[in-house]
Amino acid sequence: MLILPVLFLRPRSSADNVGLQVSRIALLIALVFASSAQLLACAREPRQTLRPAPTLVPVPNPSPTPRIRTPDSTACSIDFWHSLTGARQACLEDLVEAFERQNPHGIDVRLEYHQPLDTEITTALSAGTPPDLVLASCEQELRYAAAGVLLPLADYLTSSDWGLSKVEANDLWPFVTAPSCTPQGNENSTGVMFDIDVPLLLINRTLLASLGQEAAPQTWEQVRNLCNGARNKKAGTWGCVMSPDGDALANWALNLGGQLADPVTMEVVLDSPEMVAVLSLLHDFTDDGCAYCVDDPLAVREDFASGEILFAFATAIEMRGYSDRIAALGGFDWEVAPVPHLIDEATVHLRSSRLIIFRSSERQQLAAWLLVKWLLRLDSDVQWAQTTGAAAMHRSAPSTPEIAAYLGQHPWYNTVLDMLSYARPVPAVPHWHETSSLLAEAARAVCQQQMDPAGALAAADAQADALHTP
Repeated sequence: MLILPVLFLRPRSSADNVGLQVSRIALLIALVFASSAQLLACAREPRQTLRPAPTLVPVPNPSPTPRIRTPDSTACSIDFWHSLTGARQACLEDLVEAFERQNPHGIDVRLEYHQPLDTEITTALSAGTPPDLVLASCEQELRYAAAGVLLPLADYLTSSDWGLSKVEANDLWPFVTAPSCTPQGNENSTGVMFDIDVPLLLINRTLLASLGQEAAPQTWEQVRNLCNGARNKKAGTWGCVMSPDGDALANWALNLGGQLADPVTMEVVLDSPEMVAVLSLLHDFTDDGCAYCVDDPLAVREDFASGEILFAFATAIEMRGYSDRIAALGGFDWEVAPVPHLIDEATVHLRSSRLIIFRSSERQQLAAWLLVKWLLRLDSDVQWAQTTGAAAMHRSAPSTPEIAAYLGQHPWYNTVLDMLSYARPVPAVPHWHETSSLLAEAARAVCQQQMDPAGALAAADAQADALHTP
């Protein structure tokens, strides 16, 4: 395989309450608190020329998925692009090397790091030479699928020769292969989940016990009360530290029953009542004096690891870093819990990367699919989960000796696995990367007491509308 390369809070002024959309906010806040070996030793055929698409203009009525058949037995190489770094990059390299050694078809993989990934993919599409396989974001899949340049995977997933067996398919959580990042009305998935992350509430159990509480909070009202109880100026303890993050705030709003975009027009809605309620929570926590905000997520980890903070918000993939830092600073008893929700049914909204295959020749597509299928194996999933802390994709993962041992070392991972039974993907939102940044900026303004929640979100929503205007 060739590998190429603190924000300080000010007291709230009377102006902060101006324009709060009192009735709507009051209502929401009240609610919140209440086949064979012949296959592929396949040579790289010249690629079919794809229409140059620097702006990825949608293609109406894309061609149907080619019939899956065994190509002639010749040498085959596929290009696999990603933007991972550190331990996740190293683990991906290990998995791909294992695939190259063990696949019986002589498939060679050119695994390449690309950054900025989206720009380089667009350039390659314009030249008619896209990679075969990409580890992309949901937003990127949505855009490429709308342009008609991605391979629909339904026929590959269910192929009697090359697809998943019934046992394999049933062992995967349904959200892994669901069409969650395709244009509205398209039920044929153009990607599968990989590197799944789960939002979490971190709890300092030592500090929680000092407040006479044993169980994790289930509601935002409980979080706020405990946050205020933990604040002790003399002892130097705080209730909560936060780094405004668009993905995290979007999850909070979804847990309150909100939507990130209009389901018909797909226009982003940042000033919904639920999102106003979310930033009102943030405003109230900081206004109470029990919480503070920082710009850098690593500062959240450092402050929580000090043992002087009751709550923090992070994700499963970040937990290994938290665990190591807490141990390095002396350690204390801690755990994780689901982020509180308001809707009747408990839910957790997952974010992940997506494995997507670009349209090319039949045998290149099939070779790329076989690598995807390899990455979806239970053994690959277990190795990835152990290395990265990402949520396992298989229902049976907890029963494997490797994950059993991992749970013994990292008991917080039990909570992550338990949450998967009521998990669903975050809805696909066009221009989410830029929109998420606008949401984070609005949250910082609220956290600094510079703007009220409704005003900050109205400004962010206007900017988001400009992103979606052709």
